[in-house]
Amino acid sequence: MRLFFRLHHAMPSADRAHWFAPHPDIRSRAGSFWQDGREGTEQATGFMIYPGQVQGILGEDILLEDTLDPGRHAHYQNARAVIARMGGRLSHGSTLLRELRKPSAVLPNVDMAWVGKEVRYRDGELLLVEGQ
Repeated sequence: MRLFFRLHHAMPSADRAHWFAPHPDIRSRAGSFWQDGREGTEQATGFMIYPGQVQGILGEDILLEDTLDPGRHAHYQNARAVIARMGGRLSHGSTLLRELRKPSAVLPNVDMAWVGKEVRYRDGELLLVEGQ
């Protein structure tokens, strides 16, 4: 934080508005980019972070995260698998999951009605177990 404070105050005040302004491109605007490198306004596609096959309760045994956060390392270690709704292939969280050899993926279209139900994760796909 000290570094950012120093950088902020070392910059000429005329340039601060440009450098510290929010980025104008939002993900729904044409020409913006998704974390998988594609351009456009369509929905992002999912991708596998680390292969594997597990079965368990979504939200308990298989974690469902909004984003990958390295601060949740202990939770990732205890989970059977980790599914994130958004994240990058080379993000710190993705790298951490590969180091843990934890079956994981980024799947932006997970049905929230599946939370609390038994699901099967296999190499980047999440399937609802029949009879649930």
